[in-house]
Amino acid sequence: MMGFRKIGIVGALALTVWTVSPAPLSAQLLGQVSTASTMEANANDVGGYIGLLDHATALFGQYRRRFTGNGDFGVQFGLIDYERANARLMLGGDAKFQVMNAASNDPFDLAFDSRLMFVDYHESSLLSIGESVVLSHDYQVSNGSTLSPYGAVNLRLDHLSSHTDWQIAAVGGVKWELSDLMDALGEVVFDNEMGIVLGLNFKL
Repeated sequence: MMGFRKIGIVGALALTVWTVSPAPLSAQLLGQVSTASTMEANANDVGGYIGLLDHATALFGQYRRRFTGNGDFGVQFGLIDYERANARLMLGGDAKFQVMNAASNDPFDLAFDSRLMFVDYHESSLLSIGESVVLSHDYQVSNGSTLSPYGAVNLRLDHLSSHTDWQIAAVGGVKWELSDLMDALGEVVFDNEMGIVLGLNFKL
């Protein structure tokens, strides 16, 4: 019984230290900003987003295109203002492959998304590489548009200065088809820092 009590005390102290310590730099600043479904052939998506995190504000864009029957890729680029310092460069890319399709009688859409991100901070740089599992489902709403709730879990390796650590994050969001040419996205990011990402996709 005493052993369990000691473990509990140690765990509580560790949680307290983690809570009051400054939040480490987050590598999930770009969010997910895509559902599990693959884009249509010959389609081009161009999006603009704002990320509001505990200690940072990010403005970024994305270009996305399908490159195989069940795969598409995205390129993300933007600026991040961390703790009200000068804005710094942020670059990312991902390749997503859909393995389950609700349109083919699967219960939902499921995809694996390989992600890479680079952030230039003032005294260091962050390089992140990882894999996300993405789930989503499309629902037709009364006005004929589509509402697509989605979620993702991201496991990644972050390299910051001389430190390399495994990290895990989760994203929950919704894509709403406003018209044949535009979608709105909103998502909540659970990572080293909690935040929200809001934006628009334009289908060209």
